[in-house]
Amino acid sequence: MTGKGAKPAAGESKPLYRRIQDQLREKLDNREWVANQPLPTRRALSKSLGVTRITLDKAMGELIREGRLYATVGSGTYVSGPEQTAPGRPSMRRLGVAFGSDTYPQDQTECADENDYFSQVLSGVRRVAMERDVEIRYQSVGTDFARLLDTDIDGWILLAPNSNDVKHIRHLMGKVPFVVVGVSVDEAPLSETVPSVGSDGRLGGRIATEHLIELGHRDIGIIDLCFDHADLYSRYLGYVDAMSYASLRSDLRNIVLFTVYHEDWWPRRLDEWLTSGLRDGTLPTAVVCCDYAMTLATINAFRRHGISIPDDISIVGYDDSAAFEVMTPPLTCVRSPKFSLGRRAAERLLAMIDEGQGTDHDGIELHAPELIVRGSTWRFLST
Repeated sequence: MTGKGAKPAAGESKPLYRRIQDQLREKLDNREWVANQPLPTRRALSKSLGVTRITLDKAMGELIREGRLYATVGSGTYVSGPEQTAPGRPSMRRLGVAFGSDTYPQDQTECADENDYFSQVLSGVRRVAMERDVEIRYQSVGTDFARLLDTDIDGWILLAPNSNDVKHIRHLMGKVPFVVVGVSVDEAPLSETVPSVGSDGRLGGRIATEHLIELGHRDIGIIDLCFDHADLYSRYLGYVDAMSYASLRSDLRNIVLFTVYHEDWWPRRLDEWLTSGLRDGTLPTAVVCCDYAMTLATINAFRRHGISIPDDISIVGYDDSAAFEVMTPPLTCVRSPKFSLGRRAAERLLAMIDEGQGTDHDGIELHAPELIVRGSTWRFLST
């Protein structure tokens, strides 16, 4: 997705970040920015160029490597002058951000800034990068994690791996520093060995379900439309924990699962569930959704089928967003500490690079989510 200032010409095949890099290089060549002058902030530049921060970071990273620009801790990015050796001057440390195979293909990594979860995690990573004089590059690896070994990146942050990715990640240990964000604590023995940072998804699924149980709901469903995703699986397990502890049985018809994170396929799966549930009278009185996009997809499906929230069904969403506050009704949801996850991942990775890999850096660091109660859940009164 491109901003209006960066719309490609017909037949344009050059990647967007390369086109932005050319625009920036032209400004430098025309001396619109002079030596040792600070550039506008990256937020301002991304807005004026009509692109995301990921796209801008890629473009500026290339110019830093060429020696046309340089960055200083807490001060910003500057135009290189004669006192800087260009090209080939000593570079700042380089951190890579790689996306799991279920997220973005290589030519769409800039879309991560438009995703509520990834944008906040990346904000945490960027804050550390700004404070510690670190360059960030972005990469989508598909299923070929071995590609991360053949680069000039000092260490990697791996975002949102699915269960199959986890098997490949283990082979990176001892070969390149990395920290995983968004892996399930239940991927044992991964959690004991692989350096990772995550929100406690199992706790999140449990507190969401316990809230509904406390409101008197007994027939509670769950929407987990990417069951194969490591972190989303742990949220499902939290739901199972809460139902089991309350001695409640889950109706299998209301455990709505899908294996691939593919939002275009979700409406059909949800419509099939709601159509049969309305026909047979088997819909639950409340549901838990396992992430932000699934929450929106479920709300939209309810609207298509004339199901009112919370009159007909209560819903707890996941990954709180400002949009949830202004919905009608405002959405009860689990809030993950997304910015903190990105920040801690970058801090841990830099420590590994500086101190060397070892057991002191192994294992998962879990951050507790919190439940934000709003108007999409209410007390169930049996008739």
